[in-house]
Amino acid sequence: MSNCFEDVKRELINRMPRRFADNYDDFVDKMLRCIQSALNTEDGQAWIDPLLAEAIRTNMSPEDWQKQKANLMVFLFCLVMHEIPMLNREMAHHLYNELRKENHP
Repeated sequence: MSNCFEDVKRELINRMPRRFADNYDDFVDKMLRCIQSALNTEDGQAWIDPLLAEAIRTNMSPEDWQKQKANLMVFLFCLVMHEIPMLNREMAHHLYNELRKENHP
């Protein structure tokens, strides 16, 4: 997994000073699409398959499976933010701008 983060860090450094996203919503959307793409790879499916097998084995309801998938996405989003400080800083910037918009109509 750390090699994956190193590849992303290298790509971000090569793209500087450009940003990953234009605003908060764009940032979250791009992050979620990146995570979904990663989960659709062979390595990503190696993470998902045991969770799905357990859900089937325990007769998990579709609603609970959706919650589990959402929780996994949140976990992976936070993991990426922790592992790639440049993205963490950019998200903080977008969040700051978003909060300022709410306070200044």
